[in-house]
Amino acid sequence: MNATMKGQTHVICEICGQPIKADDTRVKTSGWLRSMIGDGGTAHYSCAARIANDRAYLSGDPPWDIGRYHPELARLVESGQLSTGQIIIPGVGLGQNAIYLARHGFEVVAVDISQEAIRKLNHRANSADVKIHTIIADFIIDEKKIEGSYDYVFERSFLQTLPSTLRRKYFQRVANILRPNGMYIGFIRGPRHPPATSQPYSFEKEEIVDLIERDFSRHEISKTISGQGNGIPNYWLVKAYVN
Repeated sequence: MNATMKGQTHVICEICGQPIKADDTRVKTSGWLRSMIGDGGTAHYSCAARIANDRAYLSGDPPWDIGRYHPELARLVESGQLSTGQIIIPGVGLGQNAIYLARHGFEVVAVDISQEAIRKLNHRANSADVKIHTIIADFIIDEKKIEGSYDYVFERSFLQTLPSTLRRKYFQRVANILRPNGMYIGFIRGPRHPPATSQPYSFEKEEIVDLIERDFSRHEISKTISGQGNGIPNYWLVKAYVN
């Protein structure tokens, strides 16, 4: 949808009805987004992500949820490679990893753009008798809602939701909120053939290096599993450090 304002033609967000400005991140509501939203056209990325994720969580367990904490995360914690500290999780979802980390002594801040995801996580955390600070926010944009600095940023399958225009901004944001010697830990969807053209996106190792090398002093990338039980090493475990 287009609208003319003060002699200029603006694309209108199909979801919120507001103009999409030149510096706004926009997406075509295609692929998984369209299957959840049901509308074609163009939208602000944040609008599309919010409504699509809310609907996914309302409908039940979404396809990216593996139903448990990631076994490789457990290995890192229980082997002592990750010592306890303050950790923030963007795109936390239903929070199995957040609950696991809280049970093992981490101070956990959990962020999701979906109020339904956070509502369900709060219920699960209460049932598990663990303390998790939850925030409904866009991790990249809503800087005022997410204060402080952290020892770790952890994610599983958050990067794969981001359009290419937001990926470098995401890692800049991650690096900025990490304390000196802080660490990013990510489980990132590995290459698929043919490459994904919509969510969930997939990544070659070289693409990840290109995204992180400007903002991190060193990194380690190795193959790992998705955690969904098939045992196929088709994900990347990415560890990146700031000075």
